[in-house]
Amino acid sequence: MYSHEDYIKFQNHYVKGLKSINQKTYYPSVSIGKQLKAKLETTSHSFNAFYNIKGMLIHIVNLHPRSNNKYSYFYDKEGRVVKILEINKKTDVLLKENKIIYQDNDNFVEHISEYINTTYERTRQIHHTFLNDIRCVEQKFVPMDEWYLHQTIRYDNIIEELFDTNDDCQGVSIYELNKNNQIIKSYDLSLEYDEDGEVIESDEKYDPNDYYLHTYYGSGLIKSESYISNKPWIKTYEYEINDRGHWIQKTTCIDNSLQFICERKLEYF
Repeated sequence: MYSHEDYIKFQNHYVKGLKSINQKTYYPSVSIGKQLKAKLETTSHSFNAFYNIKGMLIHIVNLHPRSNNKYSYFYDKEGRVVKILEINKKTDVLLKENKIIYQDNDNFVEHISEYINTTYERTRQIHHTFLNDIRCVEQKFVPMDEWYLHQTIRYDNIIEELFDTNDDCQGVSIYELNKNNQIIKSYDLSLEYDEDGEVIESDEKYDPNDYYLHTYYGSGLIKSESYISNKPWIKTYEYEINDRGHWIQKTTCIDNSLQFICERKLEYF
């Protein structure tokens, strides 16, 4: 949660009037179908989150027994996050610091310092640019002064992610969006290049054999995720909703077998 992208994803789930979230996610050590047959184990997706009166995230504490991380968020007068700190919750030692410098609302740079120990600090930059209606995100590790390619390019209804590249091959993830900006189809592919640096065309580039389909409830909550392949599976989500219309329990199953139970306690201003 120290990157701007993760922060935005989390903040986008905020509901009006919320003061705090206590979320605990469990997985069953043994289950048969949807029936729990053994004790529940806590996962790393368990946390306390706190918001200010303006609805901006200010603190997150990871509740997993083996996690020592907590995060704090700071804003400028325009309500933009400008600094994120990751701190050891047991020792209060600073682990990561992300300073976000804005040229404008669409173009900014994250300056991330990772304090590996008392003698070594690794720094990197994440550049966010918006040009010709295309949004692009690139990472740069500063000490080596070279680009680590992780580009996120946004078109009208397509998000394209490009990962580690070499002279011959490049990994790509494609996400197709509906009018509500929800992912409805996603797939991974590998682009191969010829000696001139041109992409070698293939049928799979435009019609992948393996892909994911996503459906949603009318409320916008995820309903299912299906993996289409020669070994398909389907992940389904069911919710319990409180009197304000917000979910307080989510049950996740894969092929009708219980995988996770997520419980939330919501406190409002």
